[in-house]
Amino acid sequence: SVPVLWILGGMDLHVPTDVTASIVNRLIEEGHFNQTIRIYPNADHDLHHAITGRLIDPRRDILEWLESIAVLKR
Repeated sequence: SVPVLWILGGMDLHVPTDVTASIVNRLIEEGHFNQTIRIYPNADHDLHHAITGRLIDPRRDILEWLESIAVLKR
């Protein structure tokens, strides 16, 4: 199965985080173990901080995930 990194904003008004996390957890329970979720609690759909409007940068988490699945080596 193909590894997937799910990046979610905890304050996303377009895609409910709890619903998406539930779906991903169901996938894992069904044997699709290459699912990884990273939730940014204060982020909206576009990964902007819901209060300050500042962009939340997910690059470090993406790089760490790529290393964890052996796609990227430092």
